[in-house]
Amino acid sequence: MAQHSTDTSSDEAQSARRDMNDSYYPSDILIPHTDIHRHAASILHPQSLYNEDFWTAPPTYYRSRLCSHTLDSIPMSEYPVIDMRNSRDFTRSKDHIQLKTNLSQTLIKKAVCERYHVTENFVEIVEYETKVESSPRKTLIIIVPKSTAGFCGLVLETYEDKDQRVPRIMCAHLPLGMVIHDLKRELKVFLNWKNLAICKDSKVLSDNSPLQEFQLEKLERLQVYQFDHQVIDFVYQSGQHCHYRYRVNVNLTKSVGQVKDRLRRQVGDELKKLQATDKMFLHFTVQEKLVEDDLCMGRVVERFGRDDHVGLHLSSENAISVTLKFNKPLKMKQRMLICKMVCSSAQLRGEIGKLVDHDQKSVKLTLNSKLMEECPDIGKKYGTEWQSGCTVSVGIKKHKTLRIKHPEDGRELVLKMYMLEPVSELKRKVSEAWNLNILNMSLICRGQRMLGSKLLMFYPIKNNMEIQLQLFPHRISFHVRIAFKKRWVKVVVDDSSVSTVDDLLRFCAHKYEYARKCSRAIFNGCCLHKNSSLQEENLKTNDQVVIVHFDQKIESNGELILIFMGREDGHTIMRCGSVVAGLLLHAAKKTKLQEPEHLDNGALPGDIHIVPEALPDDASKQLEVKETTLEQIEHEYRQLQEQAYKGLFNWTREKGKKATKNALIEALMKVHLTSVAEAINGHTTV
Repeated sequence: MAQHSTDTSSDEAQSARRDMNDSYYPSDILIPHTDIHRHAASILHPQSLYNEDFWTAPPTYYRSRLCSHTLDSIPMSEYPVIDMRNSRDFTRSKDHIQLKTNLSQTLIKKAVCERYHVTENFVEIVEYETKVESSPRKTLIIIVPKSTAGFCGLVLETYEDKDQRVPRIMCAHLPLGMVIHDLKRELKVFLNWKNLAICKDSKVLSDNSPLQEFQLEKLERLQVYQFDHQVIDFVYQSGQHCHYRYRVNVNLTKSVGQVKDRLRRQVGDELKKLQATDKMFLHFTVQEKLVEDDLCMGRVVERFGRDDHVGLHLSSENAISVTLKFNKPLKMKQRMLICKMVCSSAQLRGEIGKLVDHDQKSVKLTLNSKLMEECPDIGKKYGTEWQSGCTVSVGIKKHKTLRIKHPEDGRELVLKMYMLEPVSELKRKVSEAWNLNILNMSLICRGQRMLGSKLLMFYPIKNNMEIQLQLFPHRISFHVRIAFKKRWVKVVVDDSSVSTVDDLLRFCAHKYEYARKCSRAIFNGCCLHKNSSLQEENLKTNDQVVIVHFDQKIESNGELILIFMGREDGHTIMRCGSVVAGLLLHAAKKTKLQEPEHLDNGALPGDIHIVPEALPDDASKQLEVKETTLEQIEHEYRQLQEQAYKGLFNWTREKGKKATKNALIEALMKVHLTSVAEAINGHTTV
């Protein structure tokens, strides 16, 4: 009885344990959660679970129940394995490992380590994509060699032709000193290919690049393509209805830059004539996208259709692609324009004007739904809005009718102008119609003087509007060099018969904030008289006047004054000082007189203007005036001052007590220095 009872309880216990194990068995990973590391082998072969400690059922029970229900429903994946431990050069996958789908990389590595008897440090998992759209990523397992000193590991994705969608993976274990040219030669032998290109992310690697340039701490992935020659059409469109087509047999293993060099040698001279410039840089576009120079040409034209072509564009080296959308009345499809990164709005309108066969002054541009302003550099004006891929809307603006009456005989001139034309163009047309000098003309729009450098759009002009014309027969335009300010300015005087030299000096002193009484105007080596008119001084258009700055008048008012001391060797030393109680006190050697806080320059003349166009840096060469000449003028006047004080010092020492003011005036009158004598006597202001 006791034995029978024991057997019955044993059967019940076994049944209970069997039911418990069925419910405990985790169907997601096929092994107990707590024993994941101990049961790494079970990831490879789930059938081994039947002989673990918690399984009491015999193998027949496992096969009949577990395999028929659980294992058949488990999704499994097969991963290719490349073992590089015994490889010298190139290795392909010769083995596969079957694992549960969607396992983490940690679990995959543990399973590989269990099967191939390696540590995790020598197991690499590589995921790669195929050319098939919406295809899942592929997983490859690589076992790297234990000794990598002096060698580089590469993962090569090989494509035998352009129709191959899934690459064949192979690994390479090569010396670091090998260059790409030698690698290509060995691959041609191993793969039995004639022409191939080695790329990294579709960019061709230079034949002279050594393997040392790659990251050695991990496997470097490269792509190997077998390409042949192909005839490609290159199309250059010079206008809306005019284009040039060049058909060239191209080696597809070359980079885009190498193909450009060949095309430039073949048809470069003809393209230069079309562009009318020697500064030519070729740019390729494929399907309205700019192509980079280091891309493989075979990858660029890989999906070419029968009528596809490569677009040719001539622009600067640093160019961007701009998408053009055309508004009514332009009947053109959206297209792409390659233009310079640094360009003005006028240059951009010029390029677009050629495409649409319209005058560039009639082209209206809109960038990001905003009217593009006229500017010398679009990039500086709009920042990140002006970059490759931006969109510019193109429209056409109509011209406006302007009426101009002759101020003397009342004749009327009707002109049609675009608002993007400069005022100087309007002046030119009026000058040609009535044979007038452009310099003597001024156009007035609603009381505003119209500057020649500005566009008509900046003035309140309406269609069929009258523009006032004023004539100035005595107007002159000349250049002024303010020596101590080191700058050139272009000055226009409306009436040279009325404006005086003093007016010119006061105008420049007002504009550039210095004391007028300390300045002089020099023309043709002579100091101009301040009360004379510019016409009396024989100033004409395109002359050059130099304004120099002299010391202030010596005054003894208790403040610092200029003191000139004569030395025995005849030289004069200029210092600052003051007279206190009859004593002459010297200031520090480096002390300088301060400019007065309020400059008494008088009223600003209204008939003198500065031309807003800034002169270039080499203006002195254009005006045939050298900087050394200006310095020489200032130096000569300094010498003249020094000689005058030296002579005055010698004269006072020679005359002694007879050296009075009246005696000095009398001596100056004898040598015909009347203006100097009058200045000393106080009749004129120096």
